[in-house]
Amino acid sequence: MGVAHRRVLALVAAGLFVDVYDQAMGGGIIAALLKTGWSDLRLNGVFLSATFLGLMVGAWAAGPVSDRFGRRAAYQLNLLVFGIGSLAAAASPSMFWLIALRFVMCIGLGAEIVVGGGMMVEFAPAASRGRIVAMLGFCSAFGAITASIGNYLITPSLGWRWMFVTGGVGALLVWLARRSIPESPRWLESQGRFAEAEAIIRQIEGDAYQACEPVGAHHAEVTAQVPIWVLFSPSVVKITMTSLVSNIVLMFTVWLFTGWIPSFLVKQGLSVSSSLGFVAIMSAGTLIGTVLGVFIIDKIDRRRAIIGGCVAAAIAGGIYPFSPSVEIAAAVGTVVMTALYFLLAVVYYVYLNELFPTAFRQRGIGFGNGVGRLALVVSPSLIVPVYEWGGITPILAVFAGALVVMSLVIATYGIETRGRSLETLSEGIRTR
Repeated sequence: MGVAHRRVLALVAAGLFVDVYDQAMGGGIIAALLKTGWSDLRLNGVFLSATFLGLMVGAWAAGPVSDRFGRRAAYQLNLLVFGIGSLAAAASPSMFWLIALRFVMCIGLGAEIVVGGGMMVEFAPAASRGRIVAMLGFCSAFGAITASIGNYLITPSLGWRWMFVTGGVGALLVWLARRSIPESPRWLESQGRFAEAEAIIRQIEGDAYQACEPVGAHHAEVTAQVPIWVLFSPSVVKITMTSLVSNIVLMFTVWLFTGWIPSFLVKQGLSVSSSLGFVAIMSAGTLIGTVLGVFIIDKIDRRRAIIGGCVAAAIAGGIYPFSPSVEIAAAVGTVVMTALYFLLAVVYYVYLNELFPTAFRQRGIGFGNGVGRLALVVSPSLIVPVYEWGGITPILAVFAGALVVMSLVIATYGIETRGRSLETLSEGIRTR
């Protein structure tokens, strides 16, 4: 990986770190709001709904904006939205305004992950694309960990408003640093802007640059002429279904284990502190899984890695409720978290971003991501009744079943992407 690739990776990763930090700090903030009497359980629920709805809108909006105006323009716009929105949220005069500004913030937050992964895929060379892009998975782990530390150190002493200040200032600092980030050469070529694309490639490759005919020189695709319903055309619909199922399953399973397990443990008799300590032990799997994904993603076929990760998470999740002791349950839970974050690194950050052609890559990514967010909005209506009916065992049966479905979809409809250029992957896909 050359200096230019490392620079682009660092700038993309910085934005994603702030994105995950801003998303993850919400749980600690609403707990503080509840304790101080600034909010109640009903308003906290509305706050969470506004969070998920904003993320969904941002994911859906990011695709058309990025495909029409460029990756760089969309990337900078979403940073401004959640940076300024976060600072405004810090000055909220009431819970109503805080909820409204959280929704605005999350439009930018939802767009960041869509544009970031797709942009990095377009810059990375085919031979090492998996390893480079999978490194973005560290943003999820470290962003969430930093938010937890911030909630622990900042919120009790300085107040919840300063958490929004740190997120907003961080976003604006990254915005300033990213003003010089280059546009995606692949997007420029899809617009017929070959001279600009070649200039950026020359800059990236430096002394290793060799002039060649631009990709798509004879068949330039103008993104604005590709309608959104191309996602359901005969040559694309299998890719779209793969993206939809993967987004829904990954978001549901990760949120189930990170967002609901603490509550389930408390319901089963553990104290709040014991429950949070239990989850803290399992969180070690976030880093283990990400490291594992980065290490092996370019060494074995993507489809085999994804199916293996799904099976491992499903088996561990299936035996979790039958653990004979808390210590064994913690160990099994760590395996589950390792497998889930391995899948996030391989699938969420790399595989799904490789599948769609450049002309509508961001719309494809954004559509799948937005549907996954929508699934999170409605998931409590499934999780709560199932838990009340049968406890944690049927919940984890749903968890395992969802992962089995995802593995079957990848095995049936997934295409192998390891070591193949994005242009080769797009061959045979009609955009009109």
